[in-house]
Amino acid sequence: MNFSYNAAHSDPHRGADRALINQVTKYLKWPLEKLFRDLRDLHPPTLADSEKGSLVCDSITRIIRPGWARNTNGKWLVVINTAYHIQTVTEIKCRSEGTACAFIAPCFHSSCQQRYNIQSLLVIDPNNHYKGPFVSHFLFPSSCVCFVPDPKLVVQSQCQAASKYGS
Repeated sequence: MNFSYNAAHSDPHRGADRALINQVTKYLKWPLEKLFRDLRDLHPPTLADSEKGSLVCDSITRIIRPGWARNTNGKWLVVINTAYHIQTVTEIKCRSEGTACAFIAPCFHSSCQQRYNIQSLLVIDPNNHYKGPFVSHFLFPSSCVCFVPDPKLVVQSQCQAASKYGS
């Protein structure tokens, strides 16, 4: 998947971006407030409660505030993130993408794979800031899943032998 972003705290162009965002938010205060209200009405999903047990594929969860982000069309845009206009994204990344899934018999040839979701964010095009703020769509890592290519192709005797010896 092709997704990229810089968190606000690590953005090397933060000063220039901040000036652009301040200019746009100052002159377009009311339309911006409506756009943020509309985005808030989308009700982002909440994180699941932690329970006892283990995951088949371990993941790392972070809540980030993007500064720059590349949208689904491949264009780099400045994400509006100020003290008054906060946009966060829940990012869930595989801890060890491509490794075998835990608790799955080796005969299944499983692997942990990253999945992505589309997130809508309010942005400014730095090359055309007169266009004003608009909503754009971005891919962010959203889960780590265990993938088994085709369980029907597994030879039953291999799995039975593996389970007999505790593998």
